[in-house]
Amino acid sequence: MKIYTKTGDNLFTTTHKGKVYKSSLIIEIEGTLDEVETTLSLARCKVSDDKVKEILANLTNEMFSFGSDFLGYSTGKITKDSVTNLENTIDLYQEKLEKIDQFVTPSTEASAFIHLARVTVRRLERRIVRYALDNKVEDTLLQYINRLSDLLFTLARWVEKDA
Repeated sequence: MKIYTKTGDNLFTTTHKGKVYKSSLIIEIEGTLDEVETTLSLARCKVSDDKVKEILANLTNEMFSFGSDFLGYSTGKITKDSVTNLENTIDLYQEKLEKIDQFVTPSTEASAFIHLARVTVRRLERRIVRYALDNKVEDTLLQYINRLSDLLFTLARWVEKDA
């Protein structure tokens, strides 16, 4: 089987919504989802803390479920419990960190890669919000993506705490 189909050579591609321009917002979202999964995996490769590695691996897998739910291939994989799990993990790590009152700049490679994943998630969130202005998006998905960036901010601070 060849990897190329030649069907996307003329400005269009096919998605669950049918044939669309490659520049359409839904394709931007699909591409950004892919970037989020990749940056989470890259961050995992740079982190030495085994628990944080496990969290990042789980988040990468959850993003596949998020994408399936968002794009309509499945429903209900990302639930209120998924959001609560993110919040609980944020709280667990946040309570062990000092309060901050200034802008945070990454000072380690691991932290910088987690921040890269965080800003990619924020870009995905902005695109999803733009999409949601004209299309139905489940509240749980909006909550999940917002909490995910909060968790990544917290984990980036965590991996730096002893640097």
